[in-house]
Amino acid sequence: MLTVQNTIGYFDLKHEQRNNTMPTVSSISIKNVSYSYPGSGALVLQNINFDMQAGETLVIVGKNGSGKSTLVKLVLGLLNPVTGKIEIDGIPTDSIPYHELHNTATSMFQDYVQYALNIKNNIVISDTSRHHADETIYRLLHSLGIHFVNENSIINLKTDLGIEYGGIDLSGGQWQQLAIARAAIREAKIVILDEPTSALDPLRETELYDNFKELCNGKIGIIVTHRMGMCKFANKIMVMQNGNMHEYGTHKELLAKQGVYAHMYSSQQQMYGGHI
Repeated sequence: MLTVQNTIGYFDLKHEQRNNTMPTVSSISIKNVSYSYPGSGALVLQNINFDMQAGETLVIVGKNGSGKSTLVKLVLGLLNPVTGKIEIDGIPTDSIPYHELHNTATSMFQDYVQYALNIKNNIVISDTSRHHADETIYRLLHSLGIHFVNENSIINLKTDLGIEYGGIDLSGGQWQQLAIARAAIREAKIVILDEPTSALDPLRETELYDNFKELCNGKIGIIVTHRMGMCKFANKIMVMQNGNMHEYGTHKELLAKQGVYAHMYSSQQQMYGGHI
């Protein structure tokens, strides 16, 4: 019944008139943005302000429930602010047609889908408007450090997944890597990854972070994570706390501040034996 109610609610949504043309995406501005979910008076985000330029990467850290995933959904235009504005090259996102807004971005969230399709279709399903040759996909996988899929292996692009339909199953980390490849194959100007390494071991995680920098080259990149390893490579770091932007700055600046970020970083550094 919940699914039926959600479907009926979707079809009852009013058509929005959005007439602005999608800009080139050289900058994003978040201006005094606050948000509360429908039916709830409590603000889950309060007065968030920051700017990003193409070529910059931002890491967002914080405890569960601090508003990290909600914030990136607002940046993607999946949600609209209750107050404040989100602008791309000075144009409010709520005036840009949805299809243009969403076509310029790619993302991977924690609740990614494990499709009962072959590996190739698991990847290209995010970008069906273009033809993707096998050679191109293998190059992408190699550039992302995804080596368990290759043309000379038992597991290749033609391998069917989903044991319910006669295919094979993958480990949690392998499924997660396919989801990352699915996000990476799109030609997007905004790249957002939400907890992309939760199922990966620390060594594979470090390799992926290096590849993420390449993936975001010349683009706007945002990564949400509980792991602190990526933070020292990012241009900026945002610490979320109770829906507020509690701290914001570079890795060096926030360590020197000796606040929440410094505590989080040192705690995880000790857990990994001093190496993150």
